[in-house]
Amino acid sequence: MSTSASSPVYTLPTVAEVKEGVGPYPLSRDFVDFNRAQSSTSPLERYLGYTLSPKIPRDKKFLKLDQVTEMELVGLDVDINQVGPKEWLPNNLSMRERSVFRRCTRGSWGTFDIVNVRLIGFVIEGDPAPVLRNLTKLLKAGGYLQWRLKETFEVEGLQDVAADWQTGKRHTALAMHWYKPHIHMVVSEKIRTTNAEKAAHIDALIQGSIIETHKGAMFAHTRVIVTGKKPEA
Repeated sequence: MSTSASSPVYTLPTVAEVKEGVGPYPLSRDFVDFNRAQSSTSPLERYLGYTLSPKIPRDKKFLKLDQVTEMELVGLDVDINQVGPKEWLPNNLSMRERSVFRRCTRGSWGTFDIVNVRLIGFVIEGDPAPVLRNLTKLLKAGGYLQWRLKETFEVEGLQDVAADWQTGKRHTALAMHWYKPHIHMVVSEKIRTTNAEKAAHIDALIQGSIIETHKGAMFAHTRVIVTGKKPEA
């Protein structure tokens, strides 16, 4: 496809521009974005082959994972309104509102055996080290953190750091591909009132990508899961 000299130059919306659309979070936090995030969970697990990395040992007493119903599971998010009433949750699962940018209270230090971080790529724009420090404080000594930041793990003193790089099989990669347009749909809606022309261009790109996918094209990424252990006390 060629572009004439008179054609307007299209530039992607910046994070700052998207944030100016509605509120401080780049995405919408509404039911559309909730379903986008939810729809990525199962394909990602099939893509990787696990929810919790096999690099995290199962032989320690507090890491035995064969009795899941006896474990205490805690979900942390900046907005838990979409979870539903707590009475609908399993008895061993609770939800707490927390921002990854806020310092952990001393009462929560050393609370968790494992911290598994997911779907916060749109939140961190700068140095992830302060967020990593907050998450590490939540761990007990010898506990494990699972995320995607190998170099930062090592710099911040986590031990036994291991990276699992995966490209996935074509059918799992395609499942991951199909949830990607939802991200651009949310961005388009957020900037529509401030930049209708750019929003319309994103809409056209989404439709074009769907047509190309039907012809055999898709997003293909190498993904990494990194694990690290908090030093023993």
